[in-house]
Amino acid sequence: MTEFLASPDVESVVRSYLQASLGATPKVVTNVPKPRPSSFVRIIAAGGRGRRSLVLSDHNMIFEAWAASETAAATLAYRLEAYMLGANQVASSGIYHTSSFGSPTNLPDPDSGQHRYTFTLQVTTRSSAL
Repeated sequence: MTEFLASPDVESVVRSYLQASLGATPKVVTNVPKPRPSSFVRIIAAGGRGRRSLVLSDHNMIFEAWAASETAAATLAYRLEAYMLGANQVASSGIYHTSSFGSPTNLPDPDSGQHRYTFTLQVTTRSSAL
């Protein structure tokens, strides 16, 4: 019998890992919530290389840290970055490797003016049998 391997849903893997790392707040989401809380984390799968090998897949992920002040947004972004860059050391994370494209950047939301820092990482996950 042939066994097929599939990549996991990278947004679900990252969301679960980050929510467990951050605790109950701020909430980790894939869409901006309505109503918009004063602080939250948004993650977005943004393509990537895809399959690197039979069992490894590379995904580009955008991370947004939203907060009530510029300082709070920056602090949250650097905290997220630290959790993500250390994710491969947490066996239950489901994340095999991460690499950075650059440091968190101040990018306020143009529609609401809410403070936001953003950065992008490559996240590598392992496939599992279907």
